[in-house]
Amino acid sequence: MPASDYTPTVAEVARHIRARTRTSLGVLAGTFNTTTNPTDTQVDEHAAEAARELERHIGSEIDATLFEHATDVAAMMAAAQIELSYFPEAVRSGKSVYDQLVAMIAEKLPLLKSSVNDVAAGETMGSADDGGHVQYFFESDEGGLVDWQTQW
Repeated sequence: MPASDYTPTVAEVARHIRARTRTSLGVLAGTFNTTTNPTDTQVDEHAAEAARELERHIGSEIDATLFEHATDVAAMMAAAQIELSYFPEAVRSGKSVYDQLVAMIAEKLPLLKSSVNDVAAGETMGSADDGGHVQYFFESDEGGLVDWQTQW
């Protein structure tokens, strides 16, 4: 799917920076709209730019199974752009979530890239490494349950 298919919505970007969704009256809207700064239209522009940037990292076509993950990373990227663009003083003074967003992107982007490569190669996600997914291993015990002493 092309980047336009995993461009985050205004609401998906707002999930990462909900405190920035205050209206001109100071009411927390929960998402961006015409009364917030930035507006919903401006957030849409950042979201499209973030998706194009993400596309440079993961390619122009990704499997549909990775759509949600790509959208989430793009939403974080858009939120970080908004923090830098609209609230640079807060970023400089450490009163912004920018650093946390960058850290989350730095953690999730390599996992997404790995998953894109795995799926493109016909493998399951995380087969080259654990892909950040939890894996469970249980010892085999031919005699019954592992470490359980049952008396029936």
